Amino acid sequence: MKTKMSILLCSVIAISFVGCGEDYKWDTDNTSALEGKYETRDKSLDVNETEQKKIVESMTQRFLYSNRGVAGVAITIMKEDNSTINLAYGCSKLRSDVEESGILIYETGDKDNCEKVLTVQNRFKLGSLTKTVVARTILDIDDNSSYDFSLEDPITKHLPDNILTLGNLSGIKIKHLLYHTSGLNRIDFQPGTAEEIIKKVLARKRLGEPGQYYLYNNAGYIILGEVVKFVTKSDSWEGELKKRLDESLGVNAFIFPEPANPNWIQTEDTSWLHGKEGTLLKGNHTLATGYVVGENFTSVLEVSGADIALASGSMIGTIMDVNRWMRDLTTNESGLLSKEYFQKQVLETHYGDDYTSHLTWNMGPGLGFEQNENTFFHLGAIVGYSCMSFYSKNEKVTITTCINGSGKLTDFPLEVLNEIYPYRKAYIPTSETH
Repeated sequence: MKTKMSILLCSVIAISFVGCGEDYKWDTDNTSALEGKYETRDKSLDVNETEQKKIVESMTQRFLYSNRGVAGVAITIMKEDNSTINLAYGCSKLRSDVEESGILIYETGDKDNCEKVLTVQNRFKLGSLTKTVVARTILDIDDNSSYDFSLEDPITKHLPDNILTLGNLSGIKIKHLLYHTSGLNRIDFQPGTAEEIIKKVLARKRLGEPGQYYLYNNAGYIILGEVVKFVTKSDSWEGELKKRLDESLGVNAFIFPEPANPNWIQTEDTSWLHGKEGTLLKGNHTLATGYVVGENFTSVLEVSGADIALASGSMIGTIMDVNRWMRDLTTNESGLLSKEYFQKQVLETHYGDDYTSHLTWNMGPGLGFEQNENTFFHLGAIVGYSCMSFYSKNEKVTITTCINGSGKLTDFPLEVLNEIYPYRKAYIPTSETH
């Protein structure tokens, strides 16, 4: 089977989507959301684990073979009892002739095109999944009484002079950045420092007043990175994020770029915050090669992502680490946040202000909630890579998928969920959407 690559251009994309309860109703007066009930599935009709794995294997291979810009795909599924399904198909690195021709061949299987085979141990650039860690760090700071900090504070209270002098930040609160309602303009994803990127954004006209409406905004999370650094008096926002990840998952789960070393990703035995003796990349062989796709495949391995995404999307990790982090984000099983604070700020988020948005999902603190599927989730994409991770509240199942290449990933993990739980019941609205 031969497939000619279509001409595609992968740009830095970052999308995210929060909520609560088996019986659900938005708890803001300003959003016309659906009301209804989530019915749990009839567990007696579940297919067994062997059949579930066969379903996932078939769907994942089909996804790889039918998406022309995808060099490799990895998926992990973790259930309530901690049992997992971990699969990877395709290539971590393509053969040079395949890169040059742009033609994928699957005559004898998914490995035909590979110089290096993709495994579940490979790491991916995670793009906007970084925002989930930034947001949880902000919530942890707010939950800590030792800091003079509130989500209602103006951001000007928690930024250094080198950021405050860059332009107009008036009227914007911490929560506006957190919920993507700041009204700030977009970034252009050109290499630069945080100061350079923020200055460009502030030079542009705002797209709305703070709190007026939702507009997914990478600039807001780059600014939140600077807030984290200022409030904690840390040398780097990366270090503060890493502390929370290590507390939740254990050390060495994720990698952040080396701020002082622009060539960090090409450096043998590089590993930010751990020193050369504690390497994670081990000469880069564990990092999947990301690809943009034109008439051929173009490797973007040496483009770190840190110089264009910073706190909005520069984290690197495996699908299994992302999966464990997503479950902790949505269950708080590690206890990173106090029980009361987690219930209020994550499970019962009040959006407030004059907030308007999509009718079936809405933004919360660094997570999204797909109301019809009753799932918390976040999508992350950066040049050459794309990932999606979600936690299903009814099934108590976490699914993460990453690809190296260009392809539409948003629907695939949810399709897997519905296939392995064919008797999960639909969301039942009790009033019309308006």
